[in-house]
Amino acid sequence: MQLPAGVESHLLGLDSVASHGSPADASRALGIALPDALRKAVSKRQYEYLGGRACAVQALRAAGWRGEESIGTQAGGAPAWPDGYTGSIAHGAGFAWAVAAARREGLGLGIDIESIMTDTLALELRGQILAPAELFPARAAGADFATYLTLVFSAKESLYKCLQPLSGVELDFPDAECVGLDAGRRHLDFRLCRDVDARFHAGFELRALLELRADCVMTAVMVGGTGIEPVASTV
Repeated sequence: MQLPAGVESHLLGLDSVASHGSPADASRALGIALPDALRKAVSKRQYEYLGGRACAVQALRAAGWRGEESIGTQAGGAPAWPDGYTGSIAHGAGFAWAVAAARREGLGLGIDIESIMTDTLALELRGQILAPAELFPARAAGADFATYLTLVFSAKESLYKCLQPLSGVELDFPDAECVGLDAGRRHLDFRLCRDVDARFHAGFELRALLELRADCVMTAVMVGGTGIEPVASTV
């Protein structure tokens, strides 16, 4: 995925995290402490946390961070990024992924990874994720429905992870609608269906970058800097 200049990315297979041994062994090998809230979690969740934080450290270092402190966790579970930096972490489909950048005014980053849904699951979840009008971009592009639904699901997750830290508002699937899918499947365009704050009002459009792999999708939504906001707001 081609990210804007200044936004750094790191991807890691979770099997490489598990290769260190138990979650406790992986924690020591990676130099990342498990929070108390995850001490009794299943191993998979612990490996996801460790992998995500390991990716975040690498992305931060590529973005210029030279600190030694660990990346903590806020009360709601979101990463506590070091002063002067921001980012986003995702894990799914056997991967951990993080992006990071030096903090700029209004900069928001949100990413997500999802395994491609089966046809059966896509039909079950269709009504929760899509409004009827959101079927048009898939038909116009001739996209496979299960893949398209996975892309929209993932992109909405990225969009909400991008906007929530900036606005303080929790968003849900009906709060944005897909209005376009690039023919090469390189991006999806979305329009907000509600006012989030003074900047992100109903009608504001955002672009989700995407990478389509054999069995999963990766999406990213970024706002707040030159080269990061390719879709203009509409009134």
